[in-house]
Amino acid sequence: MTRSSTILRPLLASTRTTTSSSSSSSSTKPLIRTLASPSTPKALYTPVLPPHEPAALHLKSGQTYNGQAFGAKRSVFGETVFSTSITSCESRLHVVAREISRLRYLHMLLLLLYVPLPPLPCLDTESMTDPSYLGQILVFTSPMIGNYGVPKNLARQSEPNIPILESTGIQCTGVVVSDVATKYSHHAAVESLHEWCARYDVPGISGVDTRAITTLLRDQGTTLGRLAIGAEDCAQPAPAQDAYWDPSKENLIAQASTKEVYTLNPDGDVNIALLDFGAKANIVRSLVRRNARVTVLPWDFDFNSVRDQYDGLFLSNGPGDPKSIMDTAMRVRQTIKEWNKPIFGICMGHQILGIAAGLEAYRMTFGNRGHNQPVLALANSGSIKAGRVYVTVSLRGEDLAL
Repeated sequence: MTRSSTILRPLLASTRTTTSSSSSSSSTKPLIRTLASPSTPKALYTPVLPPHEPAALHLKSGQTYNGQAFGAKRSVFGETVFSTSITSCESRLHVVAREISRLRYLHMLLLLLYVPLPPLPCLDTESMTDPSYLGQILVFTSPMIGNYGVPKNLARQSEPNIPILESTGIQCTGVVVSDVATKYSHHAAVESLHEWCARYDVPGISGVDTRAITTLLRDQGTTLGRLAIGAEDCAQPAPAQDAYWDPSKENLIAQASTKEVYTLNPDGDVNIALLDFGAKANIVRSLVRRNARVTVLPWDFDFNSVRDQYDGLFLSNGPGDPKSIMDTAMRVRQTIKEWNKPIFGICMGHQILGIAAGLEAYRMTFGNRGHNQPVLALANSGSIKAGRVYVTVSLRGEDLAL
């Protein structure tokens, strides 16, 4: 399985951007409307519904879950994992209105004066566009997914060439939900989850007990699976044990990484090199917001040959097995020994940094994937206090042995 992934490459050069939304731009002029007139009635009340086709999720451990298909009309293999992400985002208008709801007249004014605002991504669309999910069939534990729809994935004017979502398209192989929303309601939404998945050729299944699947995966660990779409494929028996495709056996990092060097925020006051193992957009967004000049390098780029040009090195997140790029880890080891400047690793980058430091990376039985993972602080560090439990965002399938 190969999925092209121009993760952070400037949007104008991307081959996977939305073609239907590039010609329109939001106006900054406030739109006055009444509460009874929705801003996009066609999208709200006449959605494009998924066809009535059966779907089945086969797990290598022997279980089969039958449901309804949505998205692309094709069957896929992948590693079945679950995420505790939920669809819970709010527009900024709603947040402001909630916070000042005790001020009755101002609250009414905010409801009556609808000001178009930049779209805010929901956590399901964030997860699905995260390159770390490349090769994986993603099971959402939240009972309903897609009720906020999908926004235009265009760059904000203040952050050119950085998509709003985590990449320019869907990265996961398939989607498993309990209930897919066929109607959506959000001021920034332009299409449904079904339409979005169909456009990026990603299949989905709904009407299955995702809590039961999650419990199974928690008990036995992540497992390989096949998402069968359509009556013909669903009528076939489950694949043989040796027929399941294991994405960890491939170099997914090479598929997810940029193929060319490019620079964001060229006038920044600190020069950061980012080794792209499948970087999500929020990493470069965070660096650019702090006025860093970010140069994105392919995963196998020899950073040591140009390191004196930079003030720091960032090793990004990414999919797959860190041991698939041991040559990169050895080059990072050389960087650590010879370069006296900051090096930061996150997710896959953290694994590579650990291997470079001499630690052993191993695959976790379950992995941590979600936006509410508890972490116990063992030591004080800045605002972090030892002994406290912090709720964190986590997406990792490997760990380091001390």
